[in-house]
Amino acid sequence: MCYYSTSGGSTWNIIGRSIDSIEGYELASGKFYGIDYERPAYLSSKDGFRWTPEPYENFNQSIIHPKFQQKIIVPALHKEGLRRMNLKGGNWKGMSYSYMFAIVS
Repeated sequence: MCYYSTSGGSTWNIIGRSIDSIEGYELASGKFYGIDYERPAYLSSKDGFRWTPEPYENFNQSIIHPKFQQKIIVPALHKEGLRRMNLKGGNWKGMSYSYMFAIVS
């Protein structure tokens, strides 16, 4: 299950129950790419809330694109906790909000 935070990590919200993994972000298209392992299904989203099914071929072409940014799994910590770990991060481009994501198994 995946979560997002708009409060710097103080609170976390579930990103659609069908999204098991966010694979990353493609700068060229401005889309996030995710997987639902149960079905299996491949999905994309420009805003992180509305997810659209993608054919596997399109999904695969997107994740091998040179402008694709692979996911980085970090602990679900408050912003200050992440800062103490000396992790470098930034805002997702193409989003109207600044989100922090965590992948939880």
